[in-house]
Amino acid sequence: MERTVLAIDIGSTKICAIISTINEDGNIQILGAGISKAMGLKKVVLLILSWLLSQ
Repeated sequence: MERTVLAIDIGSTKICAIISTINEDGNIQILGAGISKAMGLKKVVLLILSWLLSQ
């Protein structure tokens, strides 16, 4: 079964994202990636990660 994976890195100066698929053999195919300047974020701290992941 093929899986789709999305990774997002939200920082105070930039936001990066990458999306890929992983097949049954473990081979990774990158479908896309992007970087954007973060605007309006200052000293962001994620304190409720367990709540966010359960949503």
